[in-house]
Formats: sequence, structure tokens, C-alpha cells
Amino acid sequence: MSPKRVASPPTVKSPVPKPPKVVSQVMAEASEGSVRMSCVCESSVREAVWSVNGRRLSQSSHFEMHYSEGSCSLLIHDLADSDQGEYTCQMTSEGGVSKSSFSFTGQVFQSIRMKVTAYHEQQVALTGSMEMSLKESSLSSVSSSVSSSMMMKKEMHAMQESSSFSSSSAQQAMMSSMMESSSMSSMAAEMKFETMSMSSMSSLTSETYAMSSSSSMTEGSAFRAIGSAPRIEALPEDISIEPGKVLTVTCAFSGDAKLIQWSRGGKNIEVTAGGRFHIDTTEDLTTLIITGVKEEDAGTYTLKLSNELGSDSATVHISIRSV
Repeated sequence: MSPKRVASPPTVKSPVPKPPKVVSQVMAEASEGSVRMSCVCESSVREAVWSVNGRRLSQSSHFEMHYSEGSCSLLIHDLADSDQGEYTCQMTSEGGVSKSSFSFTGQVFQSIRMKVTAYHEQQVALTGSMEMSLKESSLSSVSSSVSSSMMMKKEMHAMQESSSFSSSSAQQAMMSSMMESSSMSSMAAEMKFETMSMSSMSSLTSETYAMSSSSSMTEGSAFRAIGSAPRIEALPEDISIEPGKVLTVTCAFSGDAKLIQWSRGGKNIEVTAGGRFHIDTTEDLTTLIITGVKEEDAGTYTLKLSNELGSDSATVHISIRSV
């Protein structure tokens, strides 16, 4: 009899690692007195590298880089004109490399720089106001202390002139006692005024912060109540890009944009899960992102901003370069 044949088990193929998927492209925003750039990816990243105009950036007092659970961020301190350029975040995993870029130039750079400058000016003004209040409080306390000391000396002098003693030794003892008492009273008064000075300094500091906070709330409330029609401040006219790249079109705007619409050929661009088109919007920036650019993506794109007070629109022409 021939031996019984046994079927071999099916071969199980191991999944092929893929490059990290970029969930959110690089964006830039003012973060108090600095500029923050960030992007998010899905996969576990082994290394995240930031560069500007092809030059790799290193950790320093000017550039501060962080990575945590798929989130890559870059902080730029002491912003200067030389910081303009094309910023790229390169993320590397076992499956390969993915990149995301942001053009930090022109009107976008100026818009963010204005916010950073305004923050620094506000901090300087607040510090100056506090220092002035402390100086005025200190001068007032010193003046009151000197005035009180002079009054006590006058009273002591009057008592010396009106007092008459039969014994010169008794008179000297009394004068010595009065001088000691006056000295102790003057010291107590100065301690009291010093305590009052510290109290008034604390009070003035609290009032300064309270007034600043109240003023900011009032201005913000008035702005929201009045509102304004949206206006497009900066949008590139023509963009040329190679197929397969990630296209980022950023527009800076002002006013209260209740409705933001990106369209092409009169048809609104729809954002779907897993699709190539993405729209990211912050307080004064809206960005159209197209991943894996194709030749059919070429054409004229229109951005329209509107609210109940008015609207504004602008167009940008996208052309695809042949490789």
C-alpha cells in the first residue's frame, strides 16, 4: 500500500508594514509669544524630523521639538524674518517615510507674527502698569511715615516747653523717658506704615489684574455682539505641484466667518473619511489639503466666506507639473 498523503497547511503571509499615515497636515498658529507648528499621524512613529527649506532643525533655545503618541510639534521662539520658509515634518516608521509640509511665508507669516507681537506688547504694558502702581504705593507710604514722625516731634517739643519741673534731675529723667517713648512710637508707626504699604501693594496688584481681565472681557463681548463681515486677507493665486505630493492651500482671513466653502467648478468640495480632500480651519486660517495629488486635480478652486453681514470670495489656480 502506498503511504497516506497529508495536505500541507496553508501559508500565512505576514502583513507588510506601511509608512505612517498622516491624519492632520502641518498647521501653524500663534501660541502666546511663540509659533506652534503641528501635525498628527496614525501609525507608531520611530523618528520625527523637522526641517526648513531642506535644512534639518535641531533642538535649541530657538527651536523646540516634541513628539507624543503620533503628535509632532515644533515651537519657534523669538520669531524673526529669517524664520520664513517651507517647513517639513518627516515621520519614519518600520514601513517607510511620510512627509507633510507647510509654507510659512508672505501674508500667513505676517498674520501670525502680528499676533505674537501683540502678545509681547500686552505683557510689557501689564508689567509697566504693575511697576508704576508699586512705586506710587511705596512713595505714599514713605510720605505718610515722615509726616507722622514730624507731628510726634512737634507734640514732644510743645510738651517740653509747657512742662516746668522744680528739680533739674527729675526734668532730665522725664525728658529721657519721653525721648524713649517717642522713639518706640516712631518705630511702631514705621512698622505699621510698612505693613500698610505691603497691603496696598498686594491690593494694587490684584486690582491691576482684575482691571486687565475685566477690560479684556468687555472688549471680547463687544466684538462678538457687533461682529463684522468676513474678509479674505491672503490667498495664493497660482500653485504648481508634482503628482503624488501633498498640496496645502492656506488662506488668512478676518471677521466672523460663519460659513466656509471650498469649491471647484461650482461644486462644493466634500470631505469624506479616508478621502484625499481635507479642510482644516482655525480662528483666522482655513486650509485646503489634497493628499496624493493627481492630474485631474488641476483647475481653479474658489473659497467663499460668509455670515449674515456679508461675504467675500477668492480663487486659486492649481496646475500639475509633469515629472
